[in-house]
Amino acid sequence: MEIIPLTQGNFQVDKNKNFIPIISENNNQGISDGLNISVRPFVVITSNQTILLDAGLGSRDQESPPLSESIRAQGLVNDQITTILLSHLHKDHIGGLGYFRNGSFRPQFPNAKIYLQARELEFAQSQTQNPSYDQLLLNELACMPNLIRMDKQSDSITPEISYQVSGGHTPYHQVFWIRAYGKTVFYGGDVLPKISYINFPGAYKTDHDGKLALRERQQWVKTATKENWKILLYHDSQNEAAFL
Repeated sequence: MEIIPLTQGNFQVDKNKNFIPIISENNNQGISDGLNISVRPFVVITSNQTILLDAGLGSRDQESPPLSESIRAQGLVNDQITTILLSHLHKDHIGGLGYFRNGSFRPQFPNAKIYLQARELEFAQSQTQNPSYDQLLLNELACMPNLIRMDKQSDSITPEISYQVSGGHTPYHQVFWIRAYGKTVFYGGDVLPKISYINFPGAYKTDHDGKLALRERQQWVKTATKENWKILLYHDSQNEAAFL
């Protein structure tokens, strides 16, 4: 099993959910109430599938979106992606799915099956005043012919991939396990996005239900330690993964 991080950079996120690139320490905008995060989708390659875990940031009118550039930099092409797993639908997790050109939407992964939680999509589309969501992109995503809407609390997608609706960060946020070659990779999306969430457990105000997210995290960390999971970290600027 090969794991390829697709780091898109470090950002400051302001209260309006604008993602401002941090080029260097001197470029740090110093937003007093902002949040500093990395954005890092992952590609996981097994003998049967090439899996993309979340889709990063994008640009509505950029013909070569940042995620596609990151994939090419790793010697891959978009058409090799067979499976896309979406933890939730905030814009920094789905932005790389496509772009707009001359008013038309151009999907970037037409050959991949895109898995999302149906209730998460319904909730996201109701958040018309929430800047965490890109409603134009959500509307296009909802119409994609390669979209798979999941409606169970937990299940297996393939013999290698299983999921569970965790809630916490968003009402229907979901997490994934990929098991191959006797190893387990766990992707907790934004319920477990940084190693600090393990080292300094707490209920965070950025979550829809911080107490639920904390309980879920603590259980996963306990099991990961026992079973030697590799935990992939989407928003950690220093660490791509945690080994427990």
